[in-house]
Amino acid sequence: MTPARREVQAHLRRLLGWAIFSIVAGIVIGQFGQSDPIKGAGSMTFWWAVVNLFIALPGLRKSEQAKPVEIPKLREVLYLNQGLNLGYVGVGLTMALGIPGWAQGGGWAIVVQGLGLFVLDSLLLRRSPAASAVESAS
Repeated sequence: MTPARREVQAHLRRLLGWAIFSIVAGIVIGQFGQSDPIKGAGSMTFWWAVVNLFIALPGLRKSEQAKPVEIPKLREVLYLNQGLNLGYVGVGLTMALGIPGWAQGGGWAIVVQGLGLFVLDSLLLRRSPAASAVESAS
C-alpha cells in the first residue's frame, strides 16, 4: 500500500471517528436538551454525522481496491472541500445569528461540523505532498 493510500485511509478513519462521536453527541444533546435551539443542535449534529458516516464507511471499503491515489487530484478535491467547509460555517453562522428557535441551534451545529471537517481536511492536505513535489520526484 502506498503512503498516499495509507493517508487517505487514515483520513477516512478519522472521519468515521468524528461521525461516531457526533452521532452520540447529537443523540445526547437532543435527548437532554430543554430548549428548541438545543434540540435543534442535537438533531442537526446527528443528521450531519449520519452523512459523514455514509461517506466514511463505503470510502474505507472501496479504498483498499481503488486505483492509486493521484496526489494532484486529491489536493484539488481537498481544496474544493475546504471551500465547501467554510461555506457550511457561513451558512451555520447565518442561521445561528439570524433565525431564532430550532434553526439557531442547528446553525451552531453546522458551524461545529464545518469547522471539524475543515480541520480533518486540513490535516490530510498538510500530509499530502504539493503537486510540484510530486512532479519533481517523477
